Amino acid sequence: MRVRSLAFRLFLAASGWSIVLLLLGGLVLSNLYRDKVQSSFEKSLELYLENLIAKVNWQDDGTILGVGAITDPRFDTILSGWYWQIRQLGADEDVIFASRSLSMDTLVNPVQKNDPNVSGTVVHFGPRGENLRSVWQLAGLADSPNRYLFMVAGNLEDIDLETRDFRRSVISALAILGFALMITAYFQIRYGLKPLRSIGDRISAIRAGRATKLEGDFPTEIQPLAMELNELVTSNTAIIERARTHVGNLAHSLKTPLSVISNEARQLDSPVGKKILKQSEMMLIQITHHLDRARVAGQANVIGAITEVSSVAQAIKRTMERLNTGREIAITMSCPEDAQFAGERQDLEEILGNLFENACKWGETRVEVTIEKITMQDVNSPGYLQIVVDDDGPGVSPGERERMMRRGARSDETKPGSGLGLSIVAELVDLYQGKLVLANAPMGGLRVELKLPAV
Repeated sequence: MRVRSLAFRLFLAASGWSIVLLLLGGLVLSNLYRDKVQSSFEKSLELYLENLIAKVNWQDDGTILGVGAITDPRFDTILSGWYWQIRQLGADEDVIFASRSLSMDTLVNPVQKNDPNVSGTVVHFGPRGENLRSVWQLAGLADSPNRYLFMVAGNLEDIDLETRDFRRSVISALAILGFALMITAYFQIRYGLKPLRSIGDRISAIRAGRATKLEGDFPTEIQPLAMELNELVTSNTAIIERARTHVGNLAHSLKTPLSVISNEARQLDSPVGKKILKQSEMMLIQITHHLDRARVAGQANVIGAITEVSSVAQAIKRTMERLNTGREIAITMSCPEDAQFAGERQDLEEILGNLFENACKWGETRVEVTIEKITMQDVNSPGYLQIVVDDDGPGVSPGERERMMRRGARSDETKPGSGLGLSIVAELVDLYQGKLVLANAPMGGLRVELKLPAV
């Protein structure tokens, strides 16, 4: 799943929204749980306060004789954070009864003088500096002037501790859920985009010549695309076939009259006849050249053209070795077996044939040919073929290299040939959108380096 792929974008969007929603859900759950715990905490304090008042033993004069035990061990544990006390209101406001957990300490007095409230809550610090929430209530017998302040306090840290435990549990559960959602999204996207990958593979098969059209059962959303691609392939093939037919018709319609003119001119033993014959032959050469170029241009754009490079190169090498049996020249070549040229076989034969022939003609003892398939980092790019032909001949000066690329140009008139070899190679390479470079070979002669499209 590459960064710039559609699958990665879908996965990133699905995962991103899932994470955001899970975070929001976890935050909402934690806040709701904290509110619930706090409400339960306050209700517990109120129940303990009611229980405390209910367990008081009153005397007839309105004084408190004693207090029954509250059945919660936290009130009996020294400085546990849970306390109760009873304070007698009056001049001294002494604490007359308190839980064992308070030890020698007391809770604050939340009641102010002339305060009309008879109950309430207050947050304050406890004996150990802990954060306490207390509920209080004033009580006493109706016929007695004695009034007592009943207080029950609980440690707010218990709320924080319980909330933290819940939050950790929620985070763990949501993390597992988020990971499961990401895995699900990954496989869902892979499964959903599988038809697109299938189309890509089948288009590659068409391009490589292993198929002629897209075949298979595609989803409803993809089916129109497959149909349009099949129509495009069919239309491209039909256009190329029509162009080839027109080229053949044009060649036949022009070459036949030119042949008649040439034959008639040969029978005229005069300067005019020789001139007509010469011009006719030049016209025939030009027509053949441009028709061949049109043919190659059409073939270079044919979908599915593919040629095995190794077999073509080996055949040309054997031919060159037979043609140069009387010379002491060694031809060495390296070519991978799986190298494939994205074009017509006869065009590759013409390119390699001209390069081999030119190198053998000018080389003195050695010709080296190296063919490599260069792969690209982008997996969607098929790469290219790099062909390097070196000889140990006299070489060519930089000024002569550009002239040699022109049609009919020759660097040495004493050598046999028409001067068309490199120009033909240059035209073919250009038609296949390749690249041709002339340079100095390491062994002293000419280096011809070209790049051609690979399958």
